[in-house]
Amino acid sequence: MTYPPETAIRARNGVQEAFDAFCFEPATFPRMLRLNIVSRCHPWEFIVKSHDDSAGVTVGDVLRILFMYLSVGLNDIDL
Repeated sequence: MTYPPETAIRARNGVQEAFDAFCFEPATFPRMLRLNIVSRCHPWEFIVKSHDDSAGVTVGDVLRILFMYLSVGLNDIDL
């Protein structure tokens, strides 16, 4: 991810929404306190934990964690 999550824009039904409009929406249904994201594209597992137990993992939580993981440099041992 090149840009921080706060710059994300969601477009649906021809309407663009700023990050603040959707960042607190649940990322899963039913709501979960922890979400593990696994992909064949990379060897790492992304672990997303809810910042608020009553809300569960939100779209904002997912975008922030992905940005954090993907914006750090890799060491030779990581490759």
